[in-house]
Amino acid sequence: WTLEQNNWVVLHKFKIGTIGRRSGKIHMNATDIDCEEKLLVISKSGSAYIHDLLSGELFAEMNNNHVFNICTCVKGNPVYPEIFFFANSSGDVAIINIHKHEILTQFKIGGEPEFLDAVWSRDGLWVFATDNSGCITSFKCSKNINNE
Repeated sequence: WTLEQNNWVVLHKFKIGTIGRRSGKIHMNATDIDCEEKLLVISKSGSAYIHDLLSGELFAEMNNNHVFNICTCVKGNPVYPEIFFFANSSGDVAIINIHKHEILTQFKIGGEPEFLDAVWSRDGLWVFATDNSGCITSFKCSKNINNE
């Protein structure tokens, strides 16, 4: 939304294309923006959509990983704008470079916790994720997070 002549008007509609004559809406499970506030990352069951915030255009779509199935948590790294943490309702987690469309690491947590939220440490090296049973799981990035 943007303000034009004292009226709010739609600036961008983030969508995935058209279905017949209707535009396809994204029914998102979780969303976040990168730390530079340039990209919007939206998780939808089975896919992640990356939109440019300035133009509203679809930058990329990722759907080649089971972590996107019923993805319940998306968090951008506060230091590295290309790094995002994804988690789902089956205990799958992944740290992904969204610029390169590359999975840096992924694994499954036993007991299949449903991750609800996560927060990165200020230095961008730790992720703390909460689940539906009240547990907090921490993940430490020990390699160069840019994968260089």
